[in-house]
Amino acid sequence: MNICLIQPKTVGYDNFPPLGLGYIGTVAKVAGHSVKIIDLEIEQKKYADLIVEIKQHNPKLVGITSTIRSKKEALKIAELLKDYNVVFGGPQSTSEPEEYLKRKTVEQIKTFVLKGESEKTFLKLLDYLDEKISLEQVTNLVYKKGEEVITSEAEPIIKDLDTIPIVDRSIFNLPRYNSKFFLKKATNIITSRGCPFRCSFCFHDFHGKIYRRRSAKNVIAEIEYLYNTFNYRAFIIYDDNFTVDKQRLIDICNLILEKKLKILWRCLSRVNVLDEYLMRLMKKAGCQEIAFGIESSSPETLLRINKMIKPEESAKAMSLCRKVGIVSKAYMMIGFPWETKKMIEDTIDFACQILPYDAQFSVLTPLPNTEIYDQTINMGYEIDRDFDFTRFDPCFETENFTKEEIVTLQRKAVKKFNKAKLIYTIKHPYSHFAFYVAREYAQETFYKLKKLFSSLKNQLFARA
Repeated sequence: MNICLIQPKTVGYDNFPPLGLGYIGTVAKVAGHSVKIIDLEIEQKKYADLIVEIKQHNPKLVGITSTIRSKKEALKIAELLKDYNVVFGGPQSTSEPEEYLKRKTVEQIKTFVLKGESEKTFLKLLDYLDEKISLEQVTNLVYKKGEEVITSEAEPIIKDLDTIPIVDRSIFNLPRYNSKFFLKKATNIITSRGCPFRCSFCFHDFHGKIYRRRSAKNVIAEIEYLYNTFNYRAFIIYDDNFTVDKQRLIDICNLILEKKLKILWRCLSRVNVLDEYLMRLMKKAGCQEIAFGIESSSPETLLRINKMIKPEESAKAMSLCRKVGIVSKAYMMIGFPWETKKMIEDTIDFACQILPYDAQFSVLTPLPNTEIYDQTINMGYEIDRDFDFTRFDPCFETENFTKEEIVTLQRKAVKKFNKAKLIYTIKHPYSHFAFYVAREYAQETFYKLKKLFSSLKNQLFARA
């Protein structure tokens, strides 16, 4: 069977393959189906060209992945494909499947939603379309029967992630992905699913609430495949909690060293799981950057969002990164419904004091079907119904701050943090921190000059 899988375009994308579609496409290819992935994040096709390309592949099923930021685009694409069976997947269609079943199609054409991870259920849907099983046998499926919305039996989560095939990167248009990490050719990998924590701003129902991880040997097998087959030398690990299983982390690092893999990598971690020994081992195995979800300096806020960390643990983690020579990034969040301006100012000051290498100050966006969404509503605050989730603007205000004031505080945070970063660099010119800052500025200058010379070159040729 011919299948098309589509990644809709969004705002602020990163230049990496959509691995969710990669896993689905790989299991379908292994099962003997012909798979075509169209990544509109990098290909930027017009709708007319997209339809032509889909027609050329003549698929019996088109799969479209959807996050909250790509929802409108995903639904728009589906509306243009009235002659094709469409199945939606991804976190947003899992969160609100009924919203994705409204498209109008020609007779005999169906719309489906597959909830959660779909390596097994997608193959069942293909078997249904091949008339091998009944529709009722397809698990995790949401569809319409007349005007009634039907949700099929739930599929158990995949406990052993090693049983899932490693993503076949040949199904992507790899030359179009040109990401670099510390000047090395880079790609992305996922080594775990689920989350053992319950942060109130996260949607937990896509990969389930049970933390599962691939074995160290399985992870290294994928790295070696990408290293030897495609010449990747840097890896962005997409896991929400790469470092939670300390023994697996140690095993992965030791295998990288044992196999003499000269790679660089980046991961996400909690601030309260790493010590100096682990950080030094990670650094030795090629870890260049760790991102941490710090969110706030307020113990009250950390408690109310179920973060289960303390401000002093965040300060210690940033200090250890500077000591070991690993770039640290802190994800900070402002604009919680109970926050005062003083609490926000304290969080900004805290980020400047603990001084990660980089900090991102996000304005809280309460996503539907999350605890923080319910908390905000229950406190009596109205969330904009037509909020554009492709933007990072505030979507509610309280008696303590207006939307405009939150935006002003966000800008102030960035300006104040950059000033603190510059002061530290001047005071510690021979530190790892200063080295990374200098290299960052050098790279930015290089790319600006390169762009300028390219523009001048094009103008000269145009005149000639």
